[in-house]
Amino acid sequence: MTDQVLLDQYIINHISAEDDFLNELDRETHLKVLRSRMLSGHLQGQILSMISCMIKPKYILEIGTFTGYSALCLSKGLIDGGQLHTIEIDDELESIAQKYFLKSGMSDRIFQHIGDAREIISSIKHPFDLVFIDADKENYINYFELIVPAESILIGQPLKNGRSKDLKGFDIIEIERAGLKFEGKTPGLTIEANDHLLVAGKSNGLEIIKDLTSVRLKGLDLLKNQVKTSDLKQYEAVLAPRFPGIGKTIFEFNFFDHYQAAIVAVHRNGERITSNLRSLKLKEGDNLVLLTTDRFIKNWGNSKIFYLTTYIGDHDQSTTKSKKWLALSILALMIAGATATDYLPKFENVQADMFFFSAVAAMLMIWLKIVPHQKYTKAISWDLLITIACSFGISKAMQNSGLADGIAHTAIDFAKNWGPVGVLACVYLITNIFTEVITNNAAAAISFPIAMAAANQMGVDPKPFFVAICIAASMSFSTPIGYQTNLIVQGIGNYRFKDFVKVGLPFNLIAFLISKSLIQLFGKF
Repeated sequence: MTDQVLLDQYIINHISAEDDFLNELDRETHLKVLRSRMLSGHLQGQILSMISCMIKPKYILEIGTFTGYSALCLSKGLIDGGQLHTIEIDDELESIAQKYFLKSGMSDRIFQHIGDAREIISSIKHPFDLVFIDADKENYINYFELIVPAESILIGQPLKNGRSKDLKGFDIIEIERAGLKFEGKTPGLTIEANDHLLVAGKSNGLEIIKDLTSVRLKGLDLLKNQVKTSDLKQYEAVLAPRFPGIGKTIFEFNFFDHYQAAIVAVHRNGERITSNLRSLKLKEGDNLVLLTTDRFIKNWGNSKIFYLTTYIGDHDQSTTKSKKWLALSILALMIAGATATDYLPKFENVQADMFFFSAVAAMLMIWLKIVPHQKYTKAISWDLLITIACSFGISKAMQNSGLADGIAHTAIDFAKNWGPVGVLACVYLITNIFTEVITNNAAAAISFPIAMAAANQMGVDPKPFFVAICIAASMSFSTPIGYQTNLIVQGIGNYRFKDFVKVGLPFNLIAFLISKSLIQLFGKF
């Protein structure tokens, strides 16, 4: 026999004898129930009884009744008038537990609930003095969030116009209680144990809440052993289409381990979700309220998986005024050089155009260390560069295959009665359609050979067509997928695809009419 077995046997031989009804329950469980090893048993039962008798609770909560052995042990410590609420999801075990609750004479003090504990807990109005959880381990944190000791100084406080005297500087917007939501300004409303408060205040208010012993900040339990409480800040981030956890629950994806950020709430389609977050499946466009440190911004602020919406970074004082003016001077020279390129002298093998001056400006910025070099690398959008490069490849293929000439010829035939202005309008509309389904850069690159072919076929200056392409590629108002900001607005504002069409299409039409008129006025055909 191993030492552990010998120790267990020694303990069993020297602790209080097992009650007859508990011994009978143990036998019946092992004879009739699968996974009978889940039974608490004599040793664990005696420990539970000891703890309960020491605490002398009035209200006990047990999650995971099984056949009722642990509930019967815990009930021994109840004071007069006390209650034990036990929850079990398997209804086939209910009859066995009820049988022995009656045999023990405790059936009037033990209340058995069948179903999902996350739903049942909120319906039980008592503050619990003792909680025993032995089931559904994946949701332990959810259960913990629902069980708050009745020790807060806020309990029983009446709210006056949405304010509490011990939460100075905060407006209580809403109280969530037992699955119900109450506005903070509801007359006669008082704070109760287990209430979830939604508060609003100044930016430094988070520091005050973190220091309150009578309030448990949601999400803090995950972070308290990982980071300093004083370093915690609140951010909001919208999930981009590339977020790897789309379609997974927060628990399945293990969000906290990936980003060291606790999700406090999720805003989706105009609804704020604060309960049972671990079982919530993440969707594109979800607005997450996060409790984390500024390291989150450093690591993920420039990523393509989050659109950060409400972060205001600390003002960087490391850059001197001289460097700021130097950067501004370089920018001004770059613009001036690119604008006056036609009037500058030509050098052999060097074309002093916009790209030349941009490259010179970038190298000067890096050489003078105006901004740390790491920020330049983070600023490069590699996916966008790849998209543009591929678009140029498609553009070249359109030229070589004759597709661009064919589209241009069709546009000219369609708009020949209106001359170059009519063809320009066609090019504008083609580009505008492209930009509603792909990136504006790619739309411009694909439309470029069409415009060039059309101008060559008509024998006119292509520059007005290029201006039209630049404007049309930027007017992506009619679809939520036209640009990333459209997607953010759709998720937060609970807009549908047709909402963008109804509002964006008239904007696109107005932009088209104004652009065509101005290009026709100032352009030379």
